[in-house]
Amino acid sequence: MKLQIFPWRSVVPIVCLMVGLGTGHLLTRSYTVESALKQARAECERQLYGNADFSQWHLNMCSSFLRRLAEMELAWRRLEIENSRNYCEFEKDYMQWSCEWDQKLKEDLKTPSEFEGGSMAMMDAALRQYGLLCGQLEELETKWESRIR
Repeated sequence: MKLQIFPWRSVVPIVCLMVGLGTGHLLTRSYTVESALKQARAECERQLYGNADFSQWHLNMCSSFLRRLAEMELAWRRLEIENSRNYCEFEKDYMQWSCEWDQKLKEDLKTPSEFEGGSMAMMDAALRQYGLLCGQLEELETKWESRIR
């Protein structure tokens, strides 16, 4: 009497086909750098403001990461504007605007936190900077990106 063994030979091709289809589905999605950064920021914000289990260390790290994501998105958008065809038409105004925002960010770094000396000081500083960077991103979108299209 022969023992019935599970028919792996018929299952393996089906599993490979399913994995291939799933991989193909994922690979065909195209994300722009800007949309990927926005999506990462949204997820990080959701975790920062919605996760009650975070320790202060996690809150500090998440807020710092959020600030870095905004900085990366800002750098990407600035490169797009500065490499546009008609950039020379508004370069002087853009550079002045950029310097004003840089000054705001530097002044904010000098501002002491209301939590100075405490464990929340790092998070407070990162979130203040993040707020300024978001304001700059919004202004960049409304004021400058419309000029390059």
